[in-house]
Amino acid sequence: MKADTVDLRRIFGRDVRYTVPLFQRPYVWNRDDNWSALWEDIRRTVERAEQAALTGETVAPHFLGAVVFDETPYLSSSLETRQVIDGQQRLTTLQLFLFAARLSAAALDHERSVRLLSKFLENDEDLFDRAQHPDHLYKVWPTNADRDEFRAVMLGQGGVGRLTEAVAYFQQEIDMWLAESAESQERLGMLVQALREQLRLVIIDLEEHDDAQVVFETLNSRGTPLEHADLIKNMLFRDAERAGADVDRLYKTYWAPFDQDEWRVEQTTGRITRSRLDVFLTYWLTMRTQREFTSSALFKEFERWQLSSAVPTEDVFAELARYAEILTLSTTIRCTASRDGSCTG
Repeated sequence: MKADTVDLRRIFGRDVRYTVPLFQRPYVWNRDDNWSALWEDIRRTVERAEQAALTGETVAPHFLGAVVFDETPYLSSSLETRQVIDGQQRLTTLQLFLFAARLSAAALDHERSVRLLSKFLENDEDLFDRAQHPDHLYKVWPTNADRDEFRAVMLGQGGVGRLTEAVAYFQQEIDMWLAESAESQERLGMLVQALREQLRLVIIDLEEHDDAQVVFETLNSRGTPLEHADLIKNMLFRDAERAGADVDRLYKTYWAPFDQDEWRVEQTTGRITRSRLDVFLTYWLTMRTQREFTSSALFKEFERWQLSSAVPTEDVFAELARYAEILTLSTTIRCTASRDGSCTG
């Protein structure tokens, strides 16, 4: 693999599509844990640049983290295409921030900033057929569960969900910060310049013989917030993709319900708190293997079973979906039968 440190001009300033595969988890970043920290980093970077403009000092770039890309064939357009193996939350959030900044620029009638920010958000329409592939307009194309809301947000149609909330949060913060300055348009120009030149990411491009699955697991299974269910989902869809299966059909038919919020609700079993989906997968795998294992070993145990069982991947998807329906039905019946009509899980 090849690694390089680049600014946002190298990432978003060209015509490119960064596609998030459907087996990645949905967008989960939020204000308290992620958005506010990102805005604080960007704000401080711009304010250092403002001070440097007065003193003639050089502003050190701010490092935002790393992303991993895997090259994919160009399909239905002349746009360079990269599959996002890791860092989709960061890339998506940066696009939402850039969109919010463009809204703020438009509100100030700052046409130059609007144009510059648009170059970071949208691809040249001469490079693809807009009628056939309207979503090729966007630099980042998120995973299936987020695409409808992302499209609505980027078209200015609003919506309900984390993506919409992120744009609203960033726009509010940017507007208040700009209003603090007597020269709000000049400050906006400094913000756009910092976004183009002062923010850096480490880009890791996988090469021909690099195994994207191994890279994904290595980056995300050691002390990060990814759940075991996310790693299992990635493994199953990777297996299906290698087998030539229609992964979009598999997702819509079997897995899509698991990406809903109800499966991400935390539950406590013993002294351990995990998502409902992790708990369900633990019970299912225990039933399948007829052996017990610790909650921290769920992914590795699932991987071991998958490799040794020789069960076709679609059959695994179908069985998981069937047992999930049984669990949901039994929970509904139990809630209905309770004396006060309540349900605690």
